[in-house]
Amino acid sequence: MVIEMSARQQRRRRVVLAWVMVMTSGCAAASKSSKPPPNPPADVMRIYYATDRAPVQAKSPFFGAERSGLRLGRAEAAVLINDRPGGTSVRRPATTRPAQRDDHWVRGVQELSAQGLVANQGDGIGDRPVLIFVHGYNVAPESAMATAAQLAYDVGFDGAVIAFVWPSRAALDSYPSDEESAQWAAPHLAELIRHLKNKPDRPVHIIAHSMGSRVACGALQRLACGRDATTRPAPKLGRLILAAADIDADIFKAQIVDEIRPLVTSITLYASRDDAALRVSEQLHRWTRAGETGDWMPAGETRFEMVDCSGIDLSKRTGSNVIGHSYYSEDDVAQDMQSVLGTSAAPRTAQPTAGGRYLRVPPKQTRSRLAWR
Repeated sequence: MVIEMSARQQRRRRVVLAWVMVMTSGCAAASKSSKPPPNPPADVMRIYYATDRAPVQAKSPFFGAERSGLRLGRAEAAVLINDRPGGTSVRRPATTRPAQRDDHWVRGVQELSAQGLVANQGDGIGDRPVLIFVHGYNVAPESAMATAAQLAYDVGFDGAVIAFVWPSRAALDSYPSDEESAQWAAPHLAELIRHLKNKPDRPVHIIAHSMGSRVACGALQRLACGRDATTRPAPKLGRLILAAADIDADIFKAQIVDEIRPLVTSITLYASRDDAALRVSEQLHRWTRAGETGDWMPAGETRFEMVDCSGIDLSKRTGSNVIGHSYYSEDDVAQDMQSVLGTSAAPRTAQPTAGGRYLRVPPKQTRSRLAWR
């Protein structure tokens, strides 16, 4: 018996196949070895993690794809240190030692209690400001932690760096599963933020990439609306940066922004019309994504800003176009983030466009800072 697929089933099949082709081409370019190069140019720096993945073992990958409650800890991650964005004018976070030949990108994972994380002694973060990095779809735990460390080093953030590692299945065919896990993770990110705001004046900044934008916005919505099982007032946070946000643009503009804007100092979106991954997501969901430039961005918008990164070509450095989804690691974009976060006094690389709707990073061929992840 032959069973014919409906038009909708055929369309979904085409979209899934497109995802596989797009993401496979991107991941092939972004492959990495399990070990960093020895110094130069790699050093090791202390990072922290917060995860709602269940632990699996005491060595990489440390955590599996199954869900759990919030777990906290510290780790060491290797970072590339030569020729970083902003040069010597940007203060870099402290590193502990040069990377050795037997090092892995992430090692020394050790669990901490909530009290241990925020403690002033031992392994705690003390009074330091915090930068939380929230990864996107199809990301493994080690990659999430290594990327958080490299991004913090490149933007010159010298406070405590926390990778929020939610239970992505790290598989090309698990996009729907990752969408569900992103919802699962939002309350746990809100819980982490509450722990960090034990010192109300502590700056807490968030950078979220791709589907991680849903986790970040979901957590902030819970805090803003009092849905995080506490009667304490919503905390005031620092900068919110959403890079290549895989989130419905209309819902973001009409609902999310008004709820979360009072909690943060500013909201900056980095977007591109060349993002092939978000184009496929738009086909799948039938709605524009917030990480795409276009008419969805209102003229005269003051609640958030958009930086247009269209035209950034990473192909000369990586061997492919990396599907246009990781442009946030490019030099000029990283330098613009330095200005947003206040880690550099240099003028912003993003400049107003003629129409005034966006800021724009000048397009060019460049290097990807995270291609090896």
